Amino acid sequence: MKKHQNTRINLLEAIRRIQSNNLIVWGAFIVGFDNDDKNIFNEQLEFIRASSIPVVMAGMLQALPGTPLYDRIKHEGRLRDDTAGGIRGAADSLVHTNITPVNMSSEELAEGYRYLAQNLYTYDNFSERLINAIAIGKKYGIKGRTQITKKGLMTLLRLLRYYLLSADLKRARMFMRVITRTLIHNPQHLYTALIHLVVYKHLKLFYEQGTSDKK
Repeated sequence: MKKHQNTRINLLEAIRRIQSNNLIVWGAFIVGFDNDDKNIFNEQLEFIRASSIPVVMAGMLQALPGTPLYDRIKHEGRLRDDTAGGIRGAADSLVHTNITPVNMSSEELAEGYRYLAQNLYTYDNFSERLINAIAIGKKYGIKGRTQITKKGLMTLLRLLRYYLLSADLKRARMFMRVITRTLIHNPQHLYTALIHLVVYKHLKLFYEQGTSDKK
């Protein structure tokens, strides 16, 4: 499989154009390309923040058998354990790849990715992106829901239990911040906020477990 990069357009402007058409953008990002160095992790965090992408899937580059990338990496002598990386088993599997990087050590890549993944879903970072994404929707005239459906109400009750009946006060404060800001400034998008809070619950756990440094 061959993929081409979007090098002829301003990506931030392209995302804003999509958002202007009544869509909240989700994104997938990869680190570990040959041109990436230790700055890539902060650069991606800043781009994701600036573009107000609330839901992000971030991963390390993997060489899959049968692809041109796999053949090239093997030819260059940079192919590592084929069973490493991705979501293949180990508790810390997300911080492993079968490619030896060029502009940093494997350890630096792993630690940088761990830093990226865990910072994407801090309470402050996620809530800022979500609130801004919803605000952009209002700016461009997105027609949101005007009332909560029965399904939305049940979701809200489950979320209240997870976010508010918790010993984690930061989690509760994040929930209240998102809901309060949405109700005050963008009440028609409450359902959207709730859906993203459901997704956040699962992704935060996924990345915490997948980037754990515990053996």
